[in-house]
Amino acid sequence: MSSIASAYNRASGRSKRRRCFGGRGSGREGERGDLTGSNSSLSSACSHRASTGTIHSQSPSVFPPPPSSGHKSQIPGASVGVSYDIHNRPISVNTFGSVMPDVTSEVDLATTSETDVEDRNRNKNYEPNILERALERTICYHPRYNKKPTKVNIVLMCLMTIFSNAGILIASPIYTTSMRRAGGDEMVVLLSLAAVMPLPLVFLSLLLRHTYDKTITLRPSASTVLYVVLGVCFALRYNIGVFASLPSHTHQDLQPAISAAGIPFIIVVSWCILKKGISFRRLACCAAALAGVFVCVEPRIWSVEGSSGDDLFPHDTLVSKICWPAIFGASFFPWAIFVAASEREIKKNVIHSFSLATSGILSGCVFIVALFGTDFIPWYGNVDNLADFWDKLEEGFLCNFSYKPRCENCLIKLVALSSSIVCHSIFSLLLVSATEGSVFTTLVSAMSAPVVAGFWSLFDYDYSTDTIKWHPTWSHSVAFTIASFCLVFPATIAYTIFYVKDMKAKNREKKGYSDVSSSEYDWEWD
Repeated sequence: MSSIASAYNRASGRSKRRRCFGGRGSGREGERGDLTGSNSSLSSACSHRASTGTIHSQSPSVFPPPPSSGHKSQIPGASVGVSYDIHNRPISVNTFGSVMPDVTSEVDLATTSETDVEDRNRNKNYEPNILERALERTICYHPRYNKKPTKVNIVLMCLMTIFSNAGILIASPIYTTSMRRAGGDEMVVLLSLAAVMPLPLVFLSLLLRHTYDKTITLRPSASTVLYVVLGVCFALRYNIGVFASLPSHTHQDLQPAISAAGIPFIIVVSWCILKKGISFRRLACCAAALAGVFVCVEPRIWSVEGSSGDDLFPHDTLVSKICWPAIFGASFFPWAIFVAASEREIKKNVIHSFSLATSGILSGCVFIVALFGTDFIPWYGNVDNLADFWDKLEEGFLCNFSYKPRCENCLIKLVALSSSIVCHSIFSLLLVSATEGSVFTTLVSAMSAPVVAGFWSLFDYDYSTDTIKWHPTWSHSVAFTIASFCLVFPATIAYTIFYVKDMKAKNREKKGYSDVSSSEYDWEWD
C-alpha cells in the first residue's frame, strides 16, 4: 500500500488543470487533486463541474485526515457536497443528488504501479479504459447539463427567433383579413390555431426524443400552477394580438413598432418575478433598441417618399384610434410573463427548455378554446349569439380545411401563422436557456421589426385581391429601415457584452476583489 500512496502523491503533484467531460455543470464548488493514477479520477473529476468547467489541482496533503472508520463519511468543515472515502480521496455529490459510486476497488489499487502512473502521464494519446468510458457515459454525460450550446447554435437560435417573429407580424394581419372576407372572424383564426398546433408538436417531441435527446418529454415535469400560468399567458398573448392585428384595427405598418413594447414589459416582469436587476448601461442598450425599432415607422408618420399612403389610424373615433394600437401593445405583457416564468423554471435545471415550450403551447391551446367567450364581448368581439358564432365557425373551418375559391388560400396562411408561432415559442425558450435570459431574447425578437419593414420594401400585398408580388421599392424609406437595423443590432450586441462584464464584476465582488480586472472580458455565461 505504500507504493500505491507514493504513486498517488506523485500523480497528484503533477496534476494539471483539465476540463471535465461535458463542460456546463450544476455549479457545485469544492476542489480536489487530479487523480490520474486510478480509475476513480474520472469519477471525482466529472463530479466536480464548476461553472468555469475546470478542475483545479490541489495537493492531497491539504485534505483532512481520513476518518478512523466508516465509508464516504463527511469531514467537518469540508465544502458542501464533498465527502471522503477510506483512501482520503474526495467524493462529490453528482448533479442528480446521489453520491457518485466509488469505482476504485482493492483490485484496481493493487494493480496500479508507479510505472503505470508515469506512463499514463507521459502518454498524451492515452485512451481511457472500459471503466472510465462507462463513467463518462453514466456520470458525466447528460444532455441537459453537459451540452453547452456553441456560438453557432446561439446564432441559429437568434435567427430562428427573429424570422419566426417576423412571420407572425406578417401572416397575422393577412390571415385575419382573409378569414373575415371568407365569413369567419378572429375567433375562428384562434380556434384553427388551437386545432392544428398540438399534433405536429407531439410528433416533433417524440421524434427528437428518440433520435436526439432523451431528456425531451411530454410528461409533466413542473408544477401544475406553472403550466396553468403559461397556458393562460400564451392564450391571452394571441387572443389579444389576433383581435387587434386586423388592419382595420391596427395598421400593419404600426405592428412591428408596437411589438417593441415587449422590451419594457420584460424588464419590469423580470425584476418582479426573477428579482433580476439591470444596470444603467444595459438599460441604455434597451432604450437604443427601442429607438431603433421606432425608426422603422418614421417614414409612415412623416409620409417620407416611398412609404404607403394609407392612413395609419383607420378609425372614425378617437377612442378607437388610441385603444386598438394600445390593446395590440398590451398583448406583449402576458408574453413577457410567459418568458420570465419559463426562465425561472429553466434555470432550475429540472426541465428541458424544449419540453417546457411544448407543454406551454399545448396548455395555451386548451386556454385558447376556453376563451372563446371573448368573441361575445361588445366592441371587442364580433358575434351576439351562439347561432351567429356557430355560423362563423362553420364557414371558417370549411375555408381552412377545404378548397373554395372565395377562401383566399386560408389553409396556407394558417400553416404559415401556426408554424411561426410554434417556432417563435420554442426558439425563444431555447435562447433563454442558452444565453442571459428573457431580456436578451426580447431584444433579439425586436430585431424582427426592421426585417418586416425590409420585407414590405421588397414585396407588395394587395388586400383587396389577396395577391402578393415582388415589388422592390428603393426610396428614402429604405434608408430608415437600414438605420433601424443599424441601431437595434449593435444595441443587442452591446447588451450582451455589458451583461458579461456586469456578471464578472459581480462575481469578483463576491470573492472579495475590490477592482475589476481584464478577466471581466472573458466570454462565459456562468
